[in-house]
Amino acid sequence: PSSDRLESHPLLAESANPNSALLTLMRAPVGDGFEESVEEDFDRMVLVLSGQGVATLAGQDHTLSPGGAALVPAGKTAALRVTEGPFEALTVRVRPLPGARNRDPVVVKTSELPTFSLQDGKLQVQILLDASSGSSAALSILRAEAGANAPPHDHGQSEEMVYVLQGEVQMTLGEDDSVAGPRTAFRIPGHTDHAMEVTKGPMFAVQLYLPGGPEQRFKAGKRVEPVHGGE
Repeated sequence: PSSDRLESHPLLAESANPNSALLTLMRAPVGDGFEESVEEDFDRMVLVLSGQGVATLAGQDHTLSPGGAALVPAGKTAALRVTEGPFEALTVRVRPLPGARNRDPVVVKTSELPTFSLQDGKLQVQILLDASSGSSAALSILRAEAGANAPPHDHGQSEEMVYVLQGEVQMTLGEDDSVAGPRTAFRIPGHTDHAMEVTKGPMFAVQLYLPGGPEQRFKAGKRVEPVHGGE
């Protein structure tokens, strides 16, 4: 990676239509970012992983720090200027919900969202953006200890995209086994049996469902409210 210019690294595209959903890793130096732009046919998401930036969404400024995420609806302008580095973010482009126009941008912070605790606390999930935000896709953060697992299952029509930042996950996709370590992205097509187990923890990953819906099962876990003023 370069330290003196913006970088954009496409990671995954939706299998049925690569132009419909795209997960990208972005890096940028302080003072850089992207100029004001608008997507008429796509919603955009951004999740800051490190550093800090000021996002101007539909004319309003919002400071985004690690764990801060924004949804920019189709037809709304967005710009980003990096103020602290090293800056890294995941961006998502996805088709909006049918008939969902003229929405306002949404900004969330993990420090202000509940956590859902499952498997005796081995798995912690925060749902950042979903249908309640007006999004067709669902963006979540997963934190897990070694031994956390998901037995064989599928998500119906929903595709799953995961970007592992820390730890290691053993993946079984159909009859194929693989290992996803740090800085590994993988996609699970809809109607596909798969299973996962965290083999090295702590694991930290970003998860995207297209369309959203399967993430709602995490709400069956124990709901832990954020500590006021915490990060």
